[in-house]
Amino acid sequence: MSAAVGSVGNVTPLLTAEQFSALAKAGAAAAVPVRRLVADEPRLEGNTLRDVVMSTSSVDRGRDVILQGGWKLDNFKANPVLQWAHQYALPPVGQVRGVEVIGDRLIGRELIFLDESLAPAGMAPEHLKFAMMIGRMYTHASRFLRAFSIGMRPEKWAYNEERGGVDFIEQELLELSPCSIPMNQECLSGAKSAGIDMAPLLTLAEKRLDGDAAAPAWLKVSEASVVYRSLSAPRVAVPATQAVGEDVIVQRVLAQLRAALPPAEPARPTAPAPTPAVDAAAVRAFFTSYLTTRVAELSGRVAIPD
Repeated sequence: MSAAVGSVGNVTPLLTAEQFSALAKAGAAAAVPVRRLVADEPRLEGNTLRDVVMSTSSVDRGRDVILQGGWKLDNFKANPVLQWAHQYALPPVGQVRGVEVIGDRLIGRELIFLDESLAPAGMAPEHLKFAMMIGRMYTHASRFLRAFSIGMRPEKWAYNEERGGVDFIEQELLELSPCSIPMNQECLSGAKSAGIDMAPLLTLAEKRLDGDAAAPAWLKVSEASVVYRSLSAPRVAVPATQAVGEDVIVQRVLAQLRAALPPAEPARPTAPAPTPAVDAAAVRAFFTSYLTTRVAELSGRVAIPD
């Protein structure tokens, strides 16, 4: 066993366990955050996830071992966040309650996702909707999402030459993350069909495809394409009996505008004809409807029937 022992340093973006192991083997590892998949699936009880096994002392697929007696939990217990996909710049999507080491396992007794009753004052509505969507995908009977990952910061470790992996001796628990949006059309469409509000994910996919700087880094363009195809409304094309030109569209607008205006009273011989009153609300409603439809046609999502 290597005698090299790490010490606490500056926090940098999370490494995978495999990346940390390679650095530890080379003697170049530092005490930076590491992410590690949670192997066991939590038990679903009603709408609550219970008894998530966050870590064990067994040798994992990367040939690493975490000594369960080395967990430092005080900071996590003071702020037991359920953090989406290790994105620390985002608000959490829930809480992990009742975290403790029992035998050779680190257990989270209860996973709670945010909803209207738990959301702190001032939370952005779009983030609350996203958190609720994630929660429903985990707690629905079909279990559309299942994977979790822990974020930890190793404080003492040693590379085990014989086993070819890292022995984590002391480590601080940073957070638990739900992760791995199922980027396949069947699962996403199934979640939508199950009544789960998938609009927050569709909005993020549209931002990524539009090149919006506000799009989340964890959602790749290829994944956003799958999300968009799975969740967007199907394109509807209604064949026209003849080609519809711009002049025809203009004439339709004028005809419907006239229909929206009240008829003028007949002119009297002794008085000028009164100016008809314009129903501004009706005109606004008509143009809003027309422009929405016209934009839809121009974008290729729908064709205006003749």
